Parts: sequence; structure tokens; C-alpha cells
Amino acid sequence: MITRLEKALFYALLIFLPLQTRVSFGDLFGSTVEFQEYTHAFVYATDFLLLAVFVLWGVRAFVRRLGRHMLGARTERITERHTPIDRWITYAVLLFVLVAALSLTQTIAPMSGAYQLARLIEGVLLFAYVRAHYQVYPLRFIAGALVAGGLIQATIALGQTIMQHDLGLRLFGESPLSPTTAGVAKIDTVNGKLIRAYGTFPHPNVLGAYLVTALLSAYYVFVRYAERSRVAGLVLIGILVFGLISTYSRLSIAMWAASSAFFLVYCIVARREPTTGEMRIRLRSQAILLGCTLIGLFIGVFTTNAVLFSRIQPGALEETVSLRAQYNQVGAAAWLEAPVLGVGIGNIIPYFEQRYDSYDYPAWVFQPPHNLYVLIAAETGTVGLVVFIALLGLVALRCIVGLRQHRGSDSVISVVLFVSFLVLAFFDHYFWTLQQGRLLWWLVIGLCCASPLVTTFPRASNK
Repeated sequence: MITRLEKALFYALLIFLPLQTRVSFGDLFGSTVEFQEYTHAFVYATDFLLLAVFVLWGVRAFVRRLGRHMLGARTERITERHTPIDRWITYAVLLFVLVAALSLTQTIAPMSGAYQLARLIEGVLLFAYVRAHYQVYPLRFIAGALVAGGLIQATIALGQTIMQHDLGLRLFGESPLSPTTAGVAKIDTVNGKLIRAYGTFPHPNVLGAYLVTALLSAYYVFVRYAERSRVAGLVLIGILVFGLISTYSRLSIAMWAASSAFFLVYCIVARREPTTGEMRIRLRSQAILLGCTLIGLFIGVFTTNAVLFSRIQPGALEETVSLRAQYNQVGAAAWLEAPVLGVGIGNIIPYFEQRYDSYDYPAWVFQPPHNLYVLIAAETGTVGLVVFIALLGLVALRCIVGLRQHRGSDSVISVVLFVSFLVLAFFDHYFWTLQQGRLLWWLVIGLCCASPLVTTFPRASNK
């Protein structure tokens, strides 16, 4: 039986996943710039939470297996009924890790590659844990933990926006922020420079993705469980929305709007919610109330926030698109130079620095391609990209099967998150390169691959 300690540690991991509390062990490449985020080795506070969860998981599995072997006890056990899709997902994940390991043969910075491979394995273990324990951790508790973490981050983000500098939360990994600090994400306004909120994340875009996750989780909790606390629920959702707006992350805000619309429409029109008729009416009324509130917030924000409106003007978009295209061109060049296995996992920045060694660029200029798929192709080659896309295709197929079997809001929330992440991955790299992004990615993949596969039944007696 899973222990209370293990459960507490897992929920703590979800709440404190955004924290960037870490210790650096130095640059693994010998970067020529002053500080390079993507070639440094770090140990995070969340690593210790993950390690504790994995150790307890392993000990529990060992004790259970040993007890059954020695005593033959009659116990109720949880057994995964794997469909062919699930087995192929497992094979694809293992094959992807193997290809990433083989790409180390191509590296110019082997230590950086080994570190990133270890990070990939950590994410895969989180995926396996979530997938294997879906019954143990009800979705409402997972969603609640993500909402709690999101509220903490939204509060910090709003404080940063109001103060226009960091809040001094160095212990929790907050970045030094001010309108005059080089490398800090800022927006030019008629009144000067306006910093974008970071929370305790390394960049506003990562905070934006996390708050989208928290908002969708909040919708699920509100629609299913907040009948007696509607006002409080809407207030908390409002805090999350304003926290998201303070990041000024255009794509995250766009995905929030699109995913919100899809989730709410689905909840209102779905014909097969696994509830009674009276319950279905209540759920739909909750969804309609939430939808009206969100529409009001959306209209209010976009009609009163001139800075946000300026972010979607053609001039502002042109600069961003141009810069991202340059990073993606570097990734494409690396892919073409090593088309089979790439330049090695964790080695796109060493490749970038080596390629432009004669230029006196500051550290923040050297960034990975802002496209997850281009980045994976550059670091693990065509083989890695094909396996990764096959994995995503299998997960998508798994989502379709799950929705056909379980058409309630329980199933659709993880699918909406998965699709949102697939779109976000076309425009950024943090699901591959940053701790919080990696954990968030594999958490959602695990949720997508878990729910309908586990049933509980008594073990046959040994007589």
C-alpha cells in the first residue's frame, strides 16, 4: 500500500514544481561567455522530492513482491491491463531514451550531454510513476495541487509587475529583475521599459505555460466540485488569469483562450458525461457560469491593457519571429551537419558557441532553437525526431481512444493540456531544456496515458 509520506511528497512536488531553488556545479562545456544556463549542471530542490518519491516507490514494489513470494498472501492488487497502444508507447519511450544515449557518441561536450540524458531519464521516470499510480492520486487532487502552485506563482508575478523588480525571493530561485538589467524580458512602452513577470521561473514564457496548466486544472475543479464555493472559485481563477496576463506571453495567452473555449464548450455540449441527469445539468450550469466570467475577464483585459494589445501588433511580432527564425536556423544547420544522431543531446549550445566563437556575443544570445521538434532533430538527429514524433502520435491515439471510452471532463482535461503543449512546443524549447518545463511535459504525458488502463481486482488465492 502506498504510504502517506509518498503521497505527501508527490503532492508537494506538484505544488513546488515551479521553484528554481538549485545549486550549480559549474559549466560542463567551459563556455566562453560569463554564464550559460544551458551548459551548467544544477541540482534542484525538486530533484530531492522526486528522488524520495522514486525510492519509496521502489521499496514498496520490492516489499510487495517479496511478501507475495514468501507468504503467498491474498491481497488486492492493482494490475495494468495494457492495450497494444500502451505497450507501443512504452517501447517508444524506451527507444527514445536509447537514441538519446547513442547521440552522446556525437558530442563535443560529453559531460553536458550526460547531464541532459540524466534529466531526460528523470522526466521519463516521472511519466512512469504518474502512469502507474493514476488510481492512487485522484485527478481532483492533482489538479488541486497544480492550482495551489499556480496561485503562489500568480501572486509572485503580480507583485513583480506592480513593483517592477524582483521580490527578493532568491531562496526560491527568483531571478534578479529590473528594467535596466540586461537579458531580462522587457516591453518598451511610452513610459519606459516594463518587465514581464517571471514568478520563480527562468523566463516568463515558462511561467505562462505553467499558469495555463493551473488554469485548466482550476476549471476542472470548479466545474466538478465548486458548487458551494462558486464566488471563491471564480476569484481564484481571476487571480490566475491576471497572473498569466502579467507574463505578456502571447502564445500562452492565446493557448489559454483557445483551450478554455474548447474545454467549456465540451463540458456544455458533451452528451456522455458519466453522471446522472441532475448532475449533468449542474455541471453544465457551472461551465456556463465559468465561461461567462472568463469572457468578461478576456474582454476587460484586452480593452484596458494597452501594453498587452501592443504585443500583438505586426511590428512587435515581426521582431520576435525574426529572432526565433535565427535560432531555428542554427538548429537546422546542426541537424544537416549530423543528420542521423544529431550533435548529441545537451550539445546544441556548445555547437552554437563553437560556430560563432569569433563573435563577441553576450551569454543570453546563445539560446537553443525555439522549436522543440527542431531542437530534438538537432541534438538526436533524424532517428530521434522520428521516434519522438511516433511517441507523440501514439499518445494522441491513446487520447482519442480514452475520449471515446470516457467522455467526461475527467478525460478531456489532460487531452486539452496535451494538445496545448504540442502547440507551445512549436515556438519554444523549455519542455526540453529547463527543469520546470521538462517535469511539466512528462507529467501531462503521464496523465494522458493513465486513466482508463488500471482496474482493481482481488488476487486469486493459492490453494
